[in-house]
Amino acid sequence: MSRIQENYIKQLVLVLCIVVTIVPLFMYWTIPILEQSSALNDMILLYFASFASITGLLGLIMLFWQYVLGVRVVAKFFTNDFVWLNKVHQNIGIWGMLFVFAHPLMALISYGAYWFQLVLPEVWTPYDIYIMYGKIAISIVAVIWITSALFRRNISYRWWKRIHFISYLVFPLVYMHSLNVGTTLLSTNLRYFWYLLGAIYPIIVAVSILHHLGFFKRKGTIIKKEHLNTEVNRFTIELERPINVFPGQFIYIQLSRGGESHPFTVSHIVSGTQIMISPKKEGKFTKMLDTIVTPKKVFVDGPYGVFTAPAFEVDAPIVFLAGGIGITPFIETSKRVAQDKVLFYSEQTYTNAPFREELLRIYEAKSSQQKGTKDADIVFAITKEKCDEKHCEEGRIDEKMLRKYLKKSLGGYQYYICGPKGFIKAMKQLLKSQGVRRQQIQTEEFSL
Repeated sequence: MSRIQENYIKQLVLVLCIVVTIVPLFMYWTIPILEQSSALNDMILLYFASFASITGLLGLIMLFWQYVLGVRVVAKFFTNDFVWLNKVHQNIGIWGMLFVFAHPLMALISYGAYWFQLVLPEVWTPYDIYIMYGKIAISIVAVIWITSALFRRNISYRWWKRIHFISYLVFPLVYMHSLNVGTTLLSTNLRYFWYLLGAIYPIIVAVSILHHLGFFKRKGTIIKKEHLNTEVNRFTIELERPINVFPGQFIYIQLSRGGESHPFTVSHIVSGTQIMISPKKEGKFTKMLDTIVTPKKVFVDGPYGVFTAPAFEVDAPIVFLAGGIGITPFIETSKRVAQDKVLFYSEQTYTNAPFREELLRIYEAKSSQQKGTKDADIVFAITKEKCDEKHCEEGRIDEKMLRKYLKKSLGGYQYYICGPKGFIKAMKQLLKSQGVRRQQIQTEEFSL
């Protein structure tokens, strides 16, 4: 079984698991039957009450899966494709928020309460206290949504993540609210399913905390640090246990228990217990890496990703499009794929391009092995200086440059793009404008 097929099966299992948790809700959900003797206003209120019930239940199920898929050590059992997982996670979050916000509005209308009661009750009975749990949960969800949707660009990633930690309070609040005031749960056997979810949730939280503290990860040691240029370092990591890394995959590095984890492409696979990462110094974590003294103990999580997997399973010529340090997934991949390939490597200067000599050796060796029967070429697209070298082109990668080096029509290749977001966006727009289908374009993204 190929890696892609295995991943599809895992994703199908995830979809089925989500469906299985939703089906019981509709099995116990009752829709009021319109009777001639019933007043229209009463029936409308009953319908609102019924939909308040189902939206509240669906909202909690969506929250539950948000937590499950938010823990990497759990999510990896469902997929290695974190680009796909991020989309699923985002869609579940959007639908979950819609259900969560719709629930109190429908409930308020169905009970004929005053709108002020969305904030404070008129009296403080046990029932009202459980209602307040739900209100607090919705307030937390609102804060998270506002910071994500409206102020994400103005908040640093670390503060955004800290704000998201309070989301772990939402599930227990909503859970207590639903078990004590939810008519469907109080009157049907669905509550036993709810007990099961309540038992699973603390396990998920415990696994998440332990994972953050370095458990379920490989222990390793950074044994060597090399300065490739003023911006890029290469670190050699020796692992205590073997790791099965495929070209193009990435890992998470954690410098201490409870510390921040950061994703890095595995740029070189030396052996089953020795790998290399080659980060650019452009953030707090990578600048911290720059200051370490070897040997340095670290925790390694992964590998993750299926970015270049199709290159080993689809017999089609390949074009790699790399922007800056986005070259890292293509080093090992270039060594190992057998079909036609052309690498376009966009950098500001030729002399400062990381891995320049290594890549030239790889592609020259491949070209001589293939004896002109296949493409095996490398093109440096230099944007900030003149370049007269054999493999150089001045300027950004564009249609003219692609057509100059690709023997077939642009629609006859599989494309792999990695680099800054602006570079990825520009390359995708370029390819789509030339009629390249979306299915032929693979991009690399990390899940932080």
